[in-house]
Amino acid sequence: MASPTLAPSTPPFHPRFHEASPLKHKLIRSPDTTEKKIRKAVGANICQLRRAGDGNTGITLIGSASAEIIIGDSEIPHDMPIGFVLKWAEGADNEMICTRIAKHFGLETPEMVLIHPTKVAEVAKATKKLAPRFSKKNSHDLILMNQIKGANFSSFCKSDEILSLSKESWNKMMHYFGKISVFDIFIGNYDRFVRFKLDDEGVFVLEESPEANAGNIMLQATPEKRRTLSRVAVIDTSSLAPQASEEKMAMEEITKLPKRSLAPGLHEFFKTMMARGPMALSAHVSTSITNAMRRATHADPERQSVIFERMQQALPKLSVGIVEGFAQIQDPAFLAKAQDAAEGSRPLSELIRLNSQYLRESESAREFPQL
Repeated sequence: MASPTLAPSTPPFHPRFHEASPLKHKLIRSPDTTEKKIRKAVGANICQLRRAGDGNTGITLIGSASAEIIIGDSEIPHDMPIGFVLKWAEGADNEMICTRIAKHFGLETPEMVLIHPTKVAEVAKATKKLAPRFSKKNSHDLILMNQIKGANFSSFCKSDEILSLSKESWNKMMHYFGKISVFDIFIGNYDRFVRFKLDDEGVFVLEESPEANAGNIMLQATPEKRRTLSRVAVIDTSSLAPQASEEKMAMEEITKLPKRSLAPGLHEFFKTMMARGPMALSAHVSTSITNAMRRATHADPERQSVIFERMQQALPKLSVGIVEGFAQIQDPAFLAKAQDAAEGSRPLSELIRLNSQYLRESESAREFPQL
């Protein structure tokens, strides 16, 4: 049975980006007062609510719910808790659309729905004890999504799982990292493996010493002695296209630009990367991953040495993944689905349209040789 996702299809969930789900949930009530308030606000009975961390626009809460899953006409008892995340996000439409495009690309992502705007203030009020300084941050969108099981890449590098990972799983991991990198340049996401910036002339260029954001990729391995990688998933997936000055403060150069769509500039960057081919992207992503691993394991030189050695052995698969990613973004079926998904955001729709048109018409839209 597929992993259950928390995506109720009835109000108070916002209908703008909701896709009908075959899952319905009967959730057990929680006696906790704070959880009761949130349960009322989001329309779900929850338990074990805890604070996960702070974002630029609000907090992230993680909870779980015991449930009886109903699929079609058959009821399947399910005693394990369903993990879910409540996340405040400025420009939630962006993340939800990009996540949907990622799913069309074949990547594992969370299932997402928007909390109805009239309920967001109720949730903020209910979480006052958990996060008092964010209790008034109730003007942003609130996303409800299932929790992706596993560890982010940074935590995975610090765990025993990566040390006992099989050679085949190292190859699989690097292969996925390559495909994900191609997807990210297609949608204009600079916040994972591909790290780019604005130069003095306002042109997007690759960073010279990139370091991957190890928090936006989730990994999970089986518990055997010789572990097998069972999950590679992407989270916090968004595009820079709709965000002009105020929404991505981490990229400080953007604050110098007028408030306008960044889609044309991101499109030019995408064209440059396509023209340079997979070798250039592979070299950049390899450095980005290496620097993230170095930071995660700096306190344990022996672990770091083992991880670097195994990564070097698997690097050819990174290039293979990039080559396959370049081929996949040129697939007409994927491009059509990506354009349909992006219709909810004018800047993102513009970027996907420009990139798709380029792939259909340019000589760069060709099958790259494997490296």
